[in-house]
Order: sequence, then structure tokens, then C-alpha cells
Amino acid sequence: MNTQRKVMVGKVIEADAGKPIVAVVSTQDKDLAGDVIWQAPNERGRGWVLDGFNKAGRIYWMHDPFRPNLAKAKAWVDDGRLLLSVEFDTGDEFAAELDRKYREGYLSEWSVGFRPVDGKYAANEAGGYDFFESVLDEVSAVNQGMNPYTETVSKYLTAADDVRVALEGYEARLREIEAAVMRAASEREDAAALRLLTALDGIRTGA
Repeated sequence: MNTQRKVMVGKVIEADAGKPIVAVVSTQDKDLAGDVIWQAPNERGRGWVLDGFNKAGRIYWMHDPFRPNLAKAKAWVDDGRLLLSVEFDTGDEFAAELDRKYREGYLSEWSVGFRPVDGKYAANEAGGYDFFESVLDEVSAVNQGMNPYTETVSKYLTAADDVRVALEGYEARLREIEAAVMRAASEREDAAALRLLTALDGIRTGA
């Protein structure tokens, strides 16, 4: 299976001035595509494989590998959650702005880019996949999440910012679901693809 990207509504749990930001970037809850990422070692796999990521610690914006790395980062699993410690490059204007937005609550979402290990994932009854072992490649700062169960922090936005972020967030969610539908067309039964298309229509109509 190719590299997967999952957008999570995360929670910044530490953001003291002068210290790295610590955030929850993945949980074991089902996302809108019915997928579940197992966080810790289990009977079918090792959960998250973090060695490679922790050597490089790549942080992107919206999974854009053509923009220079924005931060130093370390990831670890604690209490069934993937946690991330991030030190943004405050000498870079854009990275410094992201640092401020996360610390002040204007942004809270993160997206994990990972590779499912061959033979360590399986279709589930929700029409998605259970990923029992996954290699974390990179983490991206993003606008709006796909996992409906993780907690988001409060945002204090102007009306114009609120509209802009909402539109960008819905676009990101549509791209995630459309990618899942395309994958379903080749790897799943028609019923699973139909459920994903129904979810896509629901987002477009606001249902």
C-alpha cells in the first residue's frame, strides 16, 4: 500500500514560551474513511514505527516537500496517542508564524504521512482499514482535521479568518475522502466505495 496521509484534529497540550510545542497528532479512533491507526504494539504489529522519523524530524506545511523543513520534531506514543514535540524554526518567517498560531490557538490540526507495513493492515467492518504497524514518514501542519473524536483547542479568529480557515479545511477534508474513494475503487468492494461517496456528498451539502 502507498503512503497514507491522515489529518487529525489535534490538541496542543504544552505551549509554554521558550519551550517546544507538544501536541497529540494521532489517536486510535476511526476517521471519516473508517480507517484506524493502531498506536502501540499489538498482536498484529508494532503500532507506530518512529525510528526514521525521529532521526530527521520533518515538519511540512500541507504535505509540501518542496518547502524547506519548518521545524525539529520528535514523536513518541503515550497512553494510546501519538505525541509530537515541535521546535519551529523561528528564524524562518513562515515557520515563526505557524509557531505563533499554534501557541495562541489559531491552529491545532496536524496530518501524519505514513507507510503501512506490508502484511500489517487489514480491512475492517467500517469499510476502512486497521493499520497494525505503520512507519511515520513526516508530519504536516494543516488547517482542519478528519478525525471526529479527537479534541480541538479553542480558536480566536476574526470573521474573515474564520471563513478562510473553514473553506480551506473543508477543501482538505474533501481531498482526504476523494483519495479514499479512489483507493476504494481498486481495493475495496462497491459497498465500501458507496459509503465513502455518501460521506463526501454529506460534506459538500453540509449534512
